[in-house]
Amino acid sequence: MVAAAICGLALLVAPPERLTGNDVAWVASAGLIMSVTRPLLYLGMERGPVTVFAPGYGLAAVALPAVVGPLVGQGLVGWEVFGVLVALPAVALLSGEGRLLRPAEVVRSHVLGLALLVGTSIGLSGLFYSFIDESAGLAPAAIAMTVGAVLLPAYAAARPVPTPYRSVALGGSTAVAFMLSTAAYQRGVAAVVTALICLAPGVSILLAWRFLGERVARLQLVGGLLGVVVVVVVCFALAG
Repeated sequence: MVAAAICGLALLVAPPERLTGNDVAWVASAGLIMSVTRPLLYLGMERGPVTVFAPGYGLAAVALPAVVGPLVGQGLVGWEVFGVLVALPAVALLSGEGRLLRPAEVVRSHVLGLALLVGTSIGLSGLFYSFIDESAGLAPAAIAMTVGAVLLPAYAAARPVPTPYRSVALGGSTAVAFMLSTAAYQRGVAAVVTALICLAPGVSILLAWRFLGERVARLQLVGGLLGVVVVVVVCFALAG
């Protein structure tokens, strides 16, 4: 609700140039998917092990737009292909809590199916966002947050809620994240944007190391270096 309010206020400052019914349909579908997916994401992280769930949903989220994209006119070219390929091991290493998974561990995991479902949903919603015209501006973020504000209270009523100041902080960061990701999807290829978003664990690791004193595993450092390569490659591709 906080995020929906912030995105709504942002529209007063920067209203869309043009918002079509097609744009509304795509973003409403994406908002519906993400509203259903968010509780599943929390559930998967809660059930764990995170070393299976986090890499599982991250890789699925990157893979879906990369595979489906060419079928809808969003084929990867040149450096974009390289960037997405490098992003796959980067995502796995960053979200794997400092160790590689054993095949038997993956096969026996009771959250792998949930991880693939969540990742597929995230990848699909990203693909939907990329179909929205750039002239829609920040309106898609406001619509998506409004859909969530309508649907998620039922879930929140059954779960403990954070303290008010945390709700406001989380709502603010969510609003900013959705506005920025909306702009990115409108301007770029869904597979590339999703790959960059799925490198987010690298930021969490950096913040935890800097402010909480947590140790960074060697494999996470390797994943971070690969993530930097992905960002540089994507910037190079965009500049070209």
